[in-house]
Amino acid sequence: MPPVQAADATAEQLAVMAGFHADRGSEGQPLPDLFALLFNAPEAAGRLAAVTAYCRFQSGLSPLLREVALLASCYATGFEYEVRFHEPVAVAAGLSGDDLQALREGAWNRVAPEVAVVAELSRAVALGTSVRGSSLEARVRETLSAREIVDVTVTAAAYRALQCVGAVLTSMEDL
Repeated sequence: MPPVQAADATAEQLAVMAGFHADRGSEGQPLPDLFALLFNAPEAAGRLAAVTAYCRFQSGLSPLLREVALLASCYATGFEYEVRFHEPVAVAAGLSGDDLQALREGAWNRVAPEVAVVAELSRAVALGTSVRGSSLEARVRETLSAREIVDVTVTAAAYRALQCVGAVLTSMEDL
């Protein structure tokens, strides 16, 4: 499967790419590797890109908690492609190197309580684990608003989906 970039894109792909770049402020830059493969199906790429752009830039979470939700999901599933990009973003949003290490290890007691709740919920979502009736459910309900609960859940699920798509498409990439 060939990666798609602007130079070899169809009119439909170019139209969706324009939205992708506008959402991220990345006009004139090449598509990230995974999205270059996704653009073989431009509507699917555009829809997944819109969800991940919402998670990164528009959700009801603070920039710090957005990165915690995303990274905790990626740490749980070993999605190093996104971890490499987002760890510096998380540090810029206020996480320390020690916080990142604690999140990577699942050491919730070493981070702030709100960070721990978001990370633990993200991990549960990424791994498909129910929180119903658990102590985590109680902490989530005490700590987060309904919108924040949805936004954490959608963020973790979106990056888990991106990882699944990436695992298959990159294995079929024409190098």
